[in-house]
Amino acid sequence: MARIVTAQNVPTDQCPEGVYAARIGDIKDWLPAEGSQYGDDPQYLWIFQIGKVVHANPVRPTKQNPEPTQPGDWVGKELWGFTSTLLTQKAKCRQWIESIEGRELEDNEGYDLDSLIGRKVTITVGRSQTGKHKVIQVTGYGNPAQTAMPSATPEPEPEPVAVPAEDDEDDPF
Repeated sequence: MARIVTAQNVPTDQCPEGVYAARIGDIKDWLPAEGSQYGDDPQYLWIFQIGKVVHANPVRPTKQNPEPTQPGDWVGKELWGFTSTLLTQKAKCRQWIESIEGRELEDNEGYDLDSLIGRKVTITVGRSQTGKHKVIQVTGYGNPAQTAMPSATPEPEPEPVAVPAEDDEDDPF
């Protein structure tokens, strides 16, 4: 019997850097392909469903991308994040769990990772070394520690423009 597969148009746009409110849709076991740049160790694939933009700078058009994806275009879409399966003190997985829970895990504490599915969180999206979007921080939704975008550069304030008080007849404008 033939196995029928369907080709899909998968967007390749990168999520703009910023802070987003999201929900954890799933956390799956993931094994990188043999010889992958990500190593051979098992990882967790965190699937975040973006609910709203908390703070993000607009993306400017370029010649190569005259209509870039804007932060608001990601509302309702999924964004993935990867962690190791380790829960050592410096492991990203442990940092994310502790930040979401608002407490430190005890050494040798068992933790039900599935208890996070459906939880509201705040994610900070930055850039990897290859320029692709990357979830760099996850905190519990409404956590006051999540106040700034560490990886994004704010837009400079525009310079004030002086407007002449009188109308000059020689001025073509």
